[in-house]
Amino acid sequence: MLQDDAYRQVRALVAIDGPNHGIINCSPSPLNFWQQPSSGGFTPNSAVCDEYGSDQTQLLATLNAAGETAGPTRYLVIRNVFRASPESGDFVYLPSQDGVLPGVPAQDRYGNAHDFSASALLAGAPSIDLVGQGQYDPILQSAHLGILNSPNAWGAALQFAASNCDTLMLTVQVADSRYRKFLNYDRDAIDPRLPRSLKEIGGHGAAADFKPSIRRSR
Repeated sequence: MLQDDAYRQVRALVAIDGPNHGIINCSPSPLNFWQQPSSGGFTPNSAVCDEYGSDQTQLLATLNAAGETAGPTRYLVIRNVFRASPESGDFVYLPSQDGVLPGVPAQDRYGNAHDFSASALLAGAPSIDLVGQGQYDPILQSAHLGILNSPNAWGAALQFAASNCDTLMLTVQVADSRYRKFLNYDRDAIDPRLPRSLKEIGGHGAAADFKPSIRRSR
């Protein structure tokens, strides 16, 4: 959107657990198992860590300095947050266990202590905080992957986008571009079984762990 100055073409953008301010997986600590080739090779100087290993990389500094929620596009962030019991984390931003995946030190690519827990937020955008999303990841039970399949997340995303568009193109931003999905719906054709409001989502089906916390990020 920034490169193409496409803000007037995108009415509503839902950012789901995106690495807007960096990721925790690039630490040089020997406790960071993501550095191993079998775990992705997230070494401090790898390509992904060069772009996301700190909140001040050239890529992120350029994107965020331009304005994180430029108009007239409207934005919503949906993200995972920590819960102690039963434990719910996010292996890309939090140093806690996430499903079967152990946590890693909260450090940036330079080895400096850094809190990435707010990385998915966008300044000026309301956010919905989720816990327990690992139930939707059938393999690793991780919240970070589970949120992509979550009826809580998709219901909120569709409701937000539908409220801003008559003919709806919903662009969902996620941390890994392999999971980015583009959906086209006519507003009147949206499945009526989907929740139509955030209040309704709170009591919708498998959303027992969904406690909406909508707030505007400064």
